[in-house]
Amino acid sequence: MKYQELSPSQSLQHIISNYWLFEIPENSSEQRLVHHEILPENTVSLVFIDIPHYQGIRILGPQLRKFQQDIMPPSRYLGIRFQPWISVKPLFPDKSSVINQIQDTDASIAPAFSSFFPSAFENGFPEIHLVEHALQNYLKTCQIAKSDLVKFICLELQKGKTISEITEEIPLSIRPIQKRFKATTGLTMKQFANVVRMQKIWREMILDKKEFLSVILGNGYYDQSHFINAFQKMMKSSHRDFHAYHSSIDIELF
Repeated sequence: MKYQELSPSQSLQHIISNYWLFEIPENSSEQRLVHHEILPENTVSLVFIDIPHYQGIRILGPQLRKFQQDIMPPSRYLGIRFQPWISVKPLFPDKSSVINQIQDTDASIAPAFSSFFPSAFENGFPEIHLVEHALQNYLKTCQIAKSDLVKFICLELQKGKTISEITEEIPLSIRPIQKRFKATTGLTMKQFANVVRMQKIWREMILDKKEFLSVILGNGYYDQSHFINAFQKMMKSSHRDFHAYHSSIDIELF
C-alpha cells in the first residue's frame, strides 16, 4: 500500500492544498479486502476512483469522525484537496451539506477531466501536470470565492495558536468571526483545530517517528489518558491499532 501527497504548482496554491494518492496495487501482498481508515479531514477533496467494478469521481466532504472503507486490490484513488478557505461553485457551494459525506459529482465534472481519467489510470496514476491542466481549465468555468479572514485563522491554527490568541488579533467580536468561519469551512473553529491537532500528532509519530509521550505532551494533552480518550472519542478505535496499520503504509510527502 502506498500513500503520497504532492504540492500543487505555484499558480494553484491559493486554491489547492495538495494532491493525495492512495494505491493498493495488483501485485500487493494484500490480496484480500483491506479495512482502510483515516483521520478526520477539515476540508473538501475531489476524488477520482479506480477500483474493481467501479470508476468514478466523487466529493469527499470534511470529516469530523474517522473515514473508513473496505478496499479490494487493485485500487487507486487520486484526491484534489482544496484549501479550506475556498468555495467553488458548482463543485461544492455549501460545505456544511457534505460534512461526513461522500457525494456524487455534477454531470459536468467527468467530461472536464476526461483527458486523464479514467484512461490514464490503467498504468497507475496520471502525471500531475495532466491533472493540473484539466483542473485549471475546469476552474475557469467556476465561481471561486475566498475569505481572507478565514485563511488567516486557518493558517494560524495550523501553526498551533489557540483560538483565543487568534481572535484577540482580529478587530471583530467573536460571533461574526465564528459565523464567517463556519459558513466558509463548514466547521467551527474548535472542530477545525481539533482535526489539525490530531493530524499533526500522527504525522510526528508516524513520519517523524517521534516518541509517543513527547508528541502528545507537546501538542497540548495533559497525559497519555487524556490523549487516548480524545482519540477513542474521535475514531472509535484503538490508537495502537491505528498506529500499526498506518506504519504498514509506504508514505511519501513531496
